[in-house]
Amino acid sequence: MLTPRRAVLVFICLAAALAACQPLTTVPITPPERLPTNTPFAFSSLYGQLAPTYTPTAPPEPTATQQPPALTGESIPLHLFCTQSGPLGELAAARAAAFEAAVQAHNAAGGIQGAQMTLQITDIGAAEDPAALAERALDAMPAPLVVLCDAASEAALAELLAQRRTPAIALGAMAERRGTLYAIEPSPSHALAYLLRTLQAGWGGFKPTGASALRLAVLSWPEAYAGRAVTEELAAFAEERNIELVLQAEYEPRLDLNVYDSLFAMRDEHANLVFVNADSFGLAQVLNALSHLGLRSRVVVAAPAAAYEPVLYTYLVDPTYAEGLYLVSAWDYTPQNWEQLHMAAALGLAEDAMARALEAGGPQALTPAALAQALQAAPFGPLDFAGGARWPAQLALWQVGAAPGQLTRVSQPAALPELP
Repeated sequence: MLTPRRAVLVFICLAAALAACQPLTTVPITPPERLPTNTPFAFSSLYGQLAPTYTPTAPPEPTATQQPPALTGESIPLHLFCTQSGPLGELAAARAAAFEAAVQAHNAAGGIQGAQMTLQITDIGAAEDPAALAERALDAMPAPLVVLCDAASEAALAELLAQRRTPAIALGAMAERRGTLYAIEPSPSHALAYLLRTLQAGWGGFKPTGASALRLAVLSWPEAYAGRAVTEELAAFAEERNIELVLQAEYEPRLDLNVYDSLFAMRDEHANLVFVNADSFGLAQVLNALSHLGLRSRVVVAAPAAAYEPVLYTYLVDPTYAEGLYLVSAWDYTPQNWEQLHMAAALGLAEDAMARALEAGGPQALTPAALAQALQAAPFGPLDFAGGARWPAQLALWQVGAAPGQLTRVSQPAALPELP
């Protein structure tokens, strides 16, 4: 019999059983906020618990400090001598301007190891004694190297520079073996020897219609303005190859020059090759006269590379008169004119020699003797003075087109012929 006491116990048991069957209420637990840190941590097990441990970071890489060039703030003196007064003053002035522009661009680009070139341009054309004027300039601003922009400067200063043992970079009209002038183009006689060898080897493709064996005429300004094209060595070179020199004519560099008499004489001697050893306006006078006389198609006309300057077209009656002209040069043609090309080459050679001297002995090595040695240390472009010569090692032949700036190389670069 269920007594009241037992009924209470049964009720308690049933209530407990029902409570055990109900799901428990879940109270969300929010983890403590983690403080941000810039220090990386790793976790390791310590007594069965996860504990943070500090991992040191590698020190940051030091920021590279750009060291200034070794000669920042220093200056290197450089002289440019030109004959800007006189009959060829216009040509020399243009070369001087081109060289000055090249120096300014070089300095703006950082100079030589940070050093800036200090250029002094001296016009020796109006001086009664050009050598004395140049010597005063060199005494006032000693320089280990000079640049000469024209043949007249070479003729006037070659002896002085040899006495001072000062190396000079020049166009090359007066360069001599083992002298102090280092030429960026061949001497007129070497240019002519290369031309004769190249033309004779392929005369069938060069000669005018109806021409026979190669017959040479040389028209030249005086040696003091252009150097010598026909030397004893050149004459012997031509004779060995059975090339007859039928005419030599020398005339003064004047704008009112009459070249017709020489051209009539050349025609009468049946010359089929004319080498014009003159700068641009002298070459223009010959090209104009040949065209006026109807003789242009009967001869091959050639000249040293220095004659092909922008002013050439100023003096030509018609730009097409230059078509077919052959130029002998050591340098590859670029869109810039030869005037700029030559002055950039002169500066490049000077810079290269200075850099070599600095590398070998530091700033104190910028002496004339050290720079002369540096010029002979290794080739620079087509120039290689290591063998003792003072002119380019290789030359090529270029042909001018009908418009200014059109040039085509018609022979591969080849070594200069050895003159006897």
